[in-house]
Amino acid sequence: TRVTFRHPPDPVTVFTPVLDFDAGSGRIGLRLSWTPSEDAGGLASYLIYRSLTPNITQNNAVLISSITSRQTVSYLDQTVIRNNDYYYRIFVSDLTGLTAGSNEVSGTTR
Repeated sequence: TRVTFRHPPDPVTVFTPVLDFDAGSGRIGLRLSWTPSEDAGGLASYLIYRSLTPNITQNNAVLISSITSRQTVSYLDQTVIRNNDYYYRIFVSDLTGLTAGSNEVSGTTR
């Protein structure tokens, strides 16, 4: 009998979001940035989740973006509303469907 153990991808590290202005749209947003995935198993996507409360899981937060390029290491969330605090976590998904969550960070539009 053959047994295969799958290893989830290595999580990325997310840095504290900063307020940023997008000249193209004229909108302010929170800019997220993170370390690139070094997973040898094949990156399927970076799944960016956001919540108004801490302790994010994939079941209790809103998926705001799915990015499939390994080289992409930043995202501008322009759907934020002024005078709010937001929590973010990025899950790395590999080609087999396994995921690993990053650290959780918070940003404010106050």
